[in-house]
Amino acid sequence: MMDSWILQPGFPLLRVHMTGRLSNQTVEFELSQQRMLMSDEHRNDMDIQAQLWSIPVLVQHAAGQTQPIIMTTASQQLNLVQQVNNGVEYYMFNPNMSGVYHVFYDNATLQLLQNSFTSLTALNQFTVLADRLALMLSGYISADSYLLFLYDVLQRVNTDLAINKVSYVFWRHIISALTTIDSMFCEYGSATLYSIQTDLWMANANNNDGSSSQSFVNADHSTLQNFRSFSRDLLAPVWELVNKWSSSTSDTDDITSLRPYLASALILFNDTQVIAEGYSIFVSNDLTAIDPNLIVPVLEAALTYTSATETTLQWIFTHFSNLNSENQLNALRALGAFCIISLFFFFFFFFIFFYIKHKMGNNKT
Repeated sequence: MMDSWILQPGFPLLRVHMTGRLSNQTVEFELSQQRMLMSDEHRNDMDIQAQLWSIPVLVQHAAGQTQPIIMTTASQQLNLVQQVNNGVEYYMFNPNMSGVYHVFYDNATLQLLQNSFTSLTALNQFTVLADRLALMLSGYISADSYLLFLYDVLQRVNTDLAINKVSYVFWRHIISALTTIDSMFCEYGSATLYSIQTDLWMANANNNDGSSSQSFVNADHSTLQNFRSFSRDLLAPVWELVNKWSSSTSDTDDITSLRPYLASALILFNDTQVIAEGYSIFVSNDLTAIDPNLIVPVLEAALTYTSATETTLQWIFTHFSNLNSENQLNALRALGAFCIISLFFFFFFFFIFFYIKHKMGNNKT
């Protein structure tokens, strides 16, 4: 069994297709395996198509889970007894990420998982999401398909969301997925800077057919704005639930760890209220008085706040040498995140260069 995993490159993708339901309450599945590839460049390669693994197939359902079977062939039929528990029915392959492979469900099996999503454990919810994201990033499904799926399951999760159910692993994955997609849709980051740069670079540009490129720029900019609005709507309920910027001694470890990532994501997605609140915290406090977990998003908010960017940069430049090493690192992280999406990229490296030069000069003396 192990030879198939250690003596050949790659890992498998398990395809699951529900082929029918029999009168004796049996659900039929057709399983097939192929190597998971990050692009379609080699998907027709015969040697790659011939690769097989010994896959441990375990299925979680509403009443428990099956005994694992080992799949060694390119395809295999699997019959399961229909399992319904309190109206909930689903069949999840590779629960708890127990095997080193992704699962590609057909529409019928995926819909059962979507309908029963809140019945899954947080880890199994994460597993289903991770499979879908991997499929999208590898080109097996479209971004539209992934986002429709994500919207559907998060509507279900947010309806049933409670403070004691907030999972860092689950929501951190959602944030990572959204910011990854944002980087694809939004090459220039900041919507304002995007508009400025495209106006400057594309104003006089024409396509080969003589038509203006501005229509394409406008469409791209609209996609960016719509996606960020979509992302804000998905994250807003959990941001409200964790009490926004306000940390508390009653916060779970999941909430304490998640809050700064939520704040940073909403700032990236141009949530004006979160940005304004973060900036207000910055101007009202010394960094030492701010929750250490929130220093990075607070600085990001201040750097992003429309009328305060230059002032905030000046404050960081002036006070940087007086900060302790942890807050220096926090300031650099905030600057790094900000510089990725702004025209201040030059100032960031300018500052780092002269700060290091200043330190080296002091060390020599």
